[in-house]
Amino acid sequence: MTKQLKKLSIFVAGAACAAAFAFGAGSLPVRTYADAEAKTYDASGIFSRNGATIGGETAVTFSFSADSDTISYNRNLALKWYKNGAPEYFNVKFDLDENFSEFTVAMQLKSLTATENDRQENKLVFVRKTEGEGATAKVYVKVNPADDDTSDGTLLDEWDGTVEIALSETSSDTLGSGEFAVYVNGTEAGKFENIGSNYAEYASGSETGRTPLKFSVKKAEGASTAVCTLRELNGQSFALTDGKITDNAVPVLVVDDEFISFHIGSKFALDYKVIDVLDRDSSTLKDTKEYYQWTPVDEEATYVKLDTSTYFLEKEYTENDVKKTVFNDYVYAAGAEHREYISVKFTLTDASHPADATEEANKPGEYYLAWYMSAGSTTTFEVSKEKGSEEKTEIEFLHVDDSETPPAYVSGDKDDETTDLGKATKAYQALVNEEAKDKKAGSGEKFALPNLKGLIFDDDTSDKSLKYTVCYKTPSNTTGSSSSGLSYNSLELSVTEIGTYEFKVFATDRAGNIMKSAKNEAGAEAEVITTSNIWDHEEIPTFTFTVNTLKTISMKSTTKTSGTGVIDVKYTDISFETEGTAGNSYYGLYYFDLEYFNEKYPGSTLSTGDLSDVSYTALSTAGDIESAAKAYASALVAKLNVTEITADTLLEKDSAGRTILRRINEYNNLVKDDNYPDNKYQWNTSEQSFVPVQTGNYIVFAVFEDANMTNATVAGYKAIDVSDKQDVNPGDSEWLKKNMVSVILFAIAGVMLILIIILLFVKPSDETLEDVGAATAAKKEKKAKKSKKE
Repeated sequence: MTKQLKKLSIFVAGAACAAAFAFGAGSLPVRTYADAEAKTYDASGIFSRNGATIGGETAVTFSFSADSDTISYNRNLALKWYKNGAPEYFNVKFDLDENFSEFTVAMQLKSLTATENDRQENKLVFVRKTEGEGATAKVYVKVNPADDDTSDGTLLDEWDGTVEIALSETSSDTLGSGEFAVYVNGTEAGKFENIGSNYAEYASGSETGRTPLKFSVKKAEGASTAVCTLRELNGQSFALTDGKITDNAVPVLVVDDEFISFHIGSKFALDYKVIDVLDRDSSTLKDTKEYYQWTPVDEEATYVKLDTSTYFLEKEYTENDVKKTVFNDYVYAAGAEHREYISVKFTLTDASHPADATEEANKPGEYYLAWYMSAGSTTTFEVSKEKGSEEKTEIEFLHVDDSETPPAYVSGDKDDETTDLGKATKAYQALVNEEAKDKKAGSGEKFALPNLKGLIFDDDTSDKSLKYTVCYKTPSNTTGSSSSGLSYNSLELSVTEIGTYEFKVFATDRAGNIMKSAKNEAGAEAEVITTSNIWDHEEIPTFTFTVNTLKTISMKSTTKTSGTGVIDVKYTDISFETEGTAGNSYYGLYYFDLEYFNEKYPGSTLSTGDLSDVSYTALSTAGDIESAAKAYASALVAKLNVTEITADTLLEKDSAGRTILRRINEYNNLVKDDNYPDNKYQWNTSEQSFVPVQTGNYIVFAVFEDANMTNATVAGYKAIDVSDKQDVNPGDSEWLKKNMVSVILFAIAGVMLILIIILLFVKPSDETLEDVGAATAAKKEKKAKKSKKE
């Protein structure tokens, strides 16, 4: 055997081993066989915690030891979907123990009308009250209560700690666009508003992020920990087996597109989301799309692949030896000419529900797009279940047409309130007036246009799927400006000056048809509306609103009043959001000696959560940092309801020479640190940063001057809890799962590199098996001769 042949043998053998390794390693995590077991998950990978703990023996539990603790669900969350043709809605079940005074369930959702960061928060607050010593506690629920709300809310009868929250489109009240009724334990408690999507999208980030579901608590007086036990979310059980959650819910299809029909000759396009309560791994959470295009001579329903490169075209068939198309030759009913009919099917799989599963519990989800269509926008035909079978099944079909009808305002005269347009115009102007009622002008101020549903319509595109152009005039610009291609939830105008604003709107549908209108002139024909001619069309409604007041600077209610830091680590997360136009700003850093306070006043203890529970309104009149600190201290001690403690008690040195709320001076580089102890904090007012050199609670106060109004100021604060370690769990990493192929290929490359090194540096012997055998025989013969001589 030659050296080259031996090298080749070694290389081939190594490659075969590497290939076998790759096959074995690559196939292990993929369960493609029909009876795959349900996958299990750690709760810590589904939820993120801030301070709270996640545990449980028989079911997932959340334990809150501080009022600042939160638990957040870090997956997309379905609000509305369909199952077997019927709508399903968001629902969650959990148990609460007795150690809470308030428990909040908050949902951050995509907004229907324009809002900052396209985010709308809706929440439920459960309030536990005990009226009199020894009385049985009562629990009330409030839906979206105002900060100053003092009402009881809806009483939950026969309270046993169990809570079931469900959304519905069935209500005792009239629900408008973007509204869901909220039921708690079967009782209608209120409604969620301004929702612009059928699912809550999870997105990280404090500025533009959204948290679909967040739990927080205010503990009952004297309680050390409040516990919530999660039972079920959208049909997924949170029972634990060996500390794991077992996947028992199939993925769901959420359609966020509203339309009446597809357009002939266009590509398939649909705004939808595949959502699973537990699984978000794109390698396992998948959808397969298929469609069946009907003809009257079909012997069975045959579905074929559908994707975004699929065009919906006329389908040819033969009937009585004559070639036809449904579009040109078939008329289902009067007014239903020039249509094709399609059925679109989605098959949804995840790690627990593979495509080839045979067990009922493991089968993938199957959804038909026709379920999601509005009434009257589908047609049902009977089709044989299989070729040659007389048994028929009904299939609901979507329409594919050639509509070139553009969007339009509802019929009538805008000035005649007996017509549809007259009524709609009056109603919409009333909504505009309501939106403008308390509106003030200022830097960054916006006016959100009300939803246009009921005013503009299209024959194959809903109001949520139209694209809008807003043409407007401002007090200082009467020639007009415009914003084009706007979606339903981005319709807004900047309001930077006082005076009267005007606006008109036109729309474009999903087929690209632009609104047309005819002027109120004899013989006038409809023309395409543009930003140049719309002001000449008096028949199109013009809406107006007036802003009479400049906005005085104020703190945004969304500004965080609390944060966490780590000792000896520079803290920079100090920012405040103001409304109005800010001029100069000033900052001050204080240390609140909470341990000393509770030691000195054992009958009036405060917690870390209490330090961030002071309303900004308590500081509203403060004109400088010292005044802000005193106003804060006054509001804090007012909660204690005792006379011996005042704001000065906290701010001034006591007889022991200690100050509870002590100001930390800014870093001074002109003096030695030994002579200026506060330098160790490195407090920098221009950067708003400091280094906490001891654990405990720091308070940063900020005062902002109004740029437009003399002596107008606003103040805010942020309470920062500094510990010797970070207590935040962002959830389990899925890096290895998502990069398994790369890891395997890297391992193969390593094996091949070792083989190459062996081939380069290890010299194979030229001896053959025959050579080895001959050498051995010669040695034996030599040894035998030697023995004879002896």
